[in-house]
Amino acid sequence: SSDLEVGVYAVFDGHNGPNTAHFCKDHLLGELLSRLPKGAIPPETDTEKFQIHLLRIRQAVASTFTALDSKSKLAGCRAGCTASLLLVTGWLATVANVGDSDVVVQTTKELREVSTTHRLNENDYEIARLEKAGHLVAQLSSTLHGPSLGGDPGIGPMRVWPGGLCVARAIGDGDVGTEVLPEPHIKQMRVPDSGARFALATDGVWDGMPKNKVGKLLNSFTIQECAREVVRHSLMRGGL
Repeated sequence: SSDLEVGVYAVFDGHNGPNTAHFCKDHLLGELLSRLPKGAIPPETDTEKFQIHLLRIRQAVASTFTALDSKSKLAGCRAGCTASLLLVTGWLATVANVGDSDVVVQTTKELREVSTTHRLNENDYEIARLEKAGHLVAQLSSTLHGPSLGGDPGIGPMRVWPGGLCVARAIGDGDVGTEVLPEPHIKQMRVPDSGARFALATDGVWDGMPKNKVGKLLNSFTIQECAREVVRHSLMRGGL
């Protein structure tokens, strides 16, 4: 069986500096392509081979995220970043993410979110995981130094301490401990015969614009125009 064409799309949103995001941008493709299984997707009628192939893709994606995490730290990157990936192999779309750079898909029937946010304000599972591992999850103190404790009302979103990150999963961030994980949420789906459009964006877009508005833009413009229009509308609404 011949190799399929592969489409790779990603967004990395840096925090505490841009160097980890730049590292991921430069090294994602090489790390991922070296791990992906070769050949076409087996027919679904061959259930075992089909499921093994899908599993190997998920394993390749997950190990790519962990490799970017470890290698960026070895390269001296002290910052961190979110990471959201769309991998298209034939009719199969694989979406993976850490952090809060959400991914949505617009089909002819519906708009769906296909990522999972690791923003602590919105993920009780991650809060429980971090607290079980001995981390403190709290707002920033009103003095703007360290976590809010005791009667301090705190400021802004929930954060994990040490480090003060707002997300429980990310790439990099070597100074916040080992429990801020690079292991991604992964979802696989069939791209409908009628097609689909995916939007990968940072919280600078999603905090300024509802996802259904992005879906309408995806339906209203050409692929070449969509990214520009999403950014323009987000800026108009105070995002980015």
